[in-house]
Amino acid sequence: MMARREISTPNRFDVTFLTSETEASQLRGDGTNARVYANPQAAIASAYDWRMTGHAEKLVQCFFIGNLHTSQNLASLKFIVREIMPIVLDQGLDIHVHVVGEYDARAIEAASGCNRVTMHGFISDLSEVVQRCSIALLPIAEGTGVKTKILDAMAMGIPVITNGLGVEGLSVVHERDLLIAETAREIADQIFRLNLDSVLGERLSEQAKSYVARNHDPTLLRERFREHVFTALEVGRARLTYSSPGAVSR
Repeated sequence: MMARREISTPNRFDVTFLTSETEASQLRGDGTNARVYANPQAAIASAYDWRMTGHAEKLVQCFFIGNLHTSQNLASLKFIVREIMPIVLDQGLDIHVHVVGEYDARAIEAASGCNRVTMHGFISDLSEVVQRCSIALLPIAEGTGVKTKILDAMAMGIPVITNGLGVEGLSVVHERDLLIAETAREIADQIFRLNLDSVLGERLSEQAKSYVARNHDPTLLRERFREHVFTALEVGRARLTYSSPGAVSR
């Protein structure tokens, strides 16, 4: 019932906006719902430009960002600490995870027993942490919508490893813009890959920044939104004029 309701929604409005181009394309379908537009989340280009330099071969440093007062980010932290990190360590690669975001006793408990996690709390300048790291390790355990943390990391140029849920609503491509893996072992394999292949890291870095600039630049999105609003006004005006009794065209 919800799916049918969503599909029929554009028929009730002059213009329909979504935050995802992927979902907008699905809702347009065969073109019947032509006035369905995407106005994605904006991601401000970072003044910090990450570069893959000076990282130790036997130690990979990653960062995770999220408000750890929320269940979804706590679940992601537990997944990293309890499932991903042991696999990486068992295969002979040392790993340290820097966690950025407000936290409480639950997050401390989630990371208890692991001395390879640093809880930074909230910080205003992410570059302080990102410059130490070679990977943005951002698996998403639950939640819907476009994940701002993915866009923020891509805007800085740090290579991102996430899962399918992490790229929901984005038109990114695995191996081009970031790396997508689902299970703990698959994610660990991608960590190994990035740690050994600096060329891959540099390519992902450049492509990630390019993707954000093309699709999430605030100035571009603002102008696009203005155009869509004016389209809505014109369509609505034409509809009202046509349907008004005794309307006289001028």
